[in-house]
Amino acid sequence: MPTVPPIVPRRIAALGLAALLTVPSAADAAAPALADRVPADAVAYFGWAGTATLTDDYRASTLREVLEQFTQPSPGPPGLPPAPTLPPPLGDLLRPLVGPHADDLIDVSRRGAFAAYLTADPDAAPPALRPVLLWRPDSADDRKALIAALKAVPARGPAPPRLVVDGPVVALDLSPDPDPPLDPPAALADAPAFRAALAPLGETGPLIAYLDTGRLLAWVDADAETAPGDAPSWSALLSPDPLGPLVATAGFDGRAWRTRAHLAAPTPRRGLLGLLDTPALTADDLARPPRDTPWFAAVSLDPTLLIDRVREATQEAGPAVNDRFEAGLADASARLGVNLEEDLVRGLGPAWLLYPDPDALGPGPDSLTLVNPLRQPDGVRRGLHALSLAAQRNARSTPPDTTRHGLAAEREALSPAGVETTRLNPIDPRLASLGAPCWAVPDDRLVIARHPAAVAAAADRPDRPGSVMLHDDLIELRERIGTRRLTALFWADLPATAGRAYPRLHRRLQPHLPPDTTFPPLGRLRPLLEPAHAFTWVDDTGWHLEAHTPFPAAALLGPLGQALPE
Repeated sequence: MPTVPPIVPRRIAALGLAALLTVPSAADAAAPALADRVPADAVAYFGWAGTATLTDDYRASTLREVLEQFTQPSPGPPGLPPAPTLPPPLGDLLRPLVGPHADDLIDVSRRGAFAAYLTADPDAAPPALRPVLLWRPDSADDRKALIAALKAVPARGPAPPRLVVDGPVVALDLSPDPDPPLDPPAALADAPAFRAALAPLGETGPLIAYLDTGRLLAWVDADAETAPGDAPSWSALLSPDPLGPLVATAGFDGRAWRTRAHLAAPTPRRGLLGLLDTPALTADDLARPPRDTPWFAAVSLDPTLLIDRVREATQEAGPAVNDRFEAGLADASARLGVNLEEDLVRGLGPAWLLYPDPDALGPGPDSLTLVNPLRQPDGVRRGLHALSLAAQRNARSTPPDTTRHGLAAEREALSPAGVETTRLNPIDPRLASLGAPCWAVPDDRLVIARHPAAVAAAADRPDRPGSVMLHDDLIELRERIGTRRLTALFWADLPATAGRAYPRLHRRLQPHLPPDTTFPPLGRLRPLLEPAHAFTWVDDTGWHLEAHTPFPAAALLGPLGQALPE
């Protein structure tokens, strides 16, 4: 029998029965969920307003139309369909932690407000973490079911989890701290740092996440100081200057679903955080994927800036850390017989484009192509040939039946485009699923692909008319981005990609749906789909992200869903 945690009743009589059954109002829903019950010194916080606050937004959303295709019609006003049962891997993980009521906890947490936060004792070494879970159930029945489920949580460690009831709020305190967790002297909702962190997001949605990255890094450093050896300071490596919080929010945006995030990292930025100052993606970079590609990703990551910032960060961390970095770089160059930094790293450009090219081998994974416009094509050729020769030497010195991982490089014949490619063949059977990627440097571009036909198609690309940026929604998106310093852009034509992803989702998810729920024909869903996108930009305040999808989890109908195993 699991130990039943004690119940701590507080102020229930004063609040009265009506307070216990209160449903959050629209004004409450606009505020971060239960943030008034979270201490101001919380290092991490997650809040969910509950489906009871989303009735009007849900009725007007694409999500409602999609979910109605999955469920049988039922009498009564429209609402969210039953939550799916927990898939075996998640259920196997949660049930030992929270007992046999895992599915009930998920359902109650979905309907009502839910929050989780993490604090720590800063005087402890390492800091003693204190996780707390909070609920404000949507109804009396949900509240009763929640308390029954939480009483069944198995006891673990020296102190059992404590169930705390404070009016309409129920908490599960997972720490040995005897102080009540529901009456903080200062609440996170009123903390100036928290309110300032939310300001760049504008209007917040029903989902909010907050992470005090500066304090988190301080904890990591404090833990490293207690460890044996000469461990580097992670805060010094990442940024010698104080780092602000990371916040994110998600919610309905008309019919669609929008996600936004912001990392407070004001200029000047030093250490590895200086990688945020990577060059912006240009119109020429974004025009490289072909017009008929079903999806693409463009990221700016400058290897030259990376090695410079790593060097600066190791110098900030101290002579011992910097000496190890420089020695490792010199040793790698000596082994390869090429100046790794000058010939390879500094020859790469900052823009990286990934897309499937239908003109190679169709729109499937065999046509995946990675393109990098180069700064120094000759140096990159020398560096990659040196890496290929090293792979060949490793392959010759490794017996065929070894369990070590290695790659054998083989020179390919000239492709149809007249481009010489080098294929890297796995000699370990466990690597066979990765395919045999190959690379070439046609003109001023590095092209890496799974098949020489994709390399040839990329080499032909300058002579092929059209660009993916000619899509109407991407033209509109580019206008909305405007002059912001764009550092990443992902786009997926979900109506085009759903045909490959949908059957895989069906096989994976159908066994875990409620009995009255079934996958509808794709033809009924396709008219509800539209392209999805996400982009990031950087300004003087830090890093920003914005993403739009037709409905939550719609990205599973894109390349993510296509990558699911059969």
